[in-house]
Amino acid sequence: MILDLLKGIDDPEDRIRIAAAINMLRDMYANGSIGYDELKRELTDIVASIYTWRHPELTYSEILEKSKSTVEEIAKAIVISTLSTRVRSTFKMKL
Repeated sequence: MILDLLKGIDDPEDRIRIAAAINMLRDMYANGSIGYDELKRELTDIVASIYTWRHPELTYSEILEKSKSTVEEIAKAIVISTLSTRVRSTFKMKL
C-alpha cells in the first residue's frame, strides 16, 4: 500500500522522506504520543500532498475524497501492527 502510494515519485530522496514520515507516525502511535484521530489527520496531510502532486487537475475536496480510503488502509495497518507488537511483547514477558 505504501509502495502504491509512492508510484510515480521517481526521486529517491522524496520516496525516503515520505516513507520515513509514515514510519515516524507509526512509531508515535505505537508509543502513545499520538492518538488514532491525530494519526489519520497526519496521514491525510501526507497522502493528500502526494495526490495533489500526482493529480493537479483535481480540486482539494476531490483530493481529500480520493485520499480517504488510502488513509484508512494505512491507519488500519499501523493499528494492527501496533497491536501485534503489544500482544507479542505481553506473551514474551509472561513466559
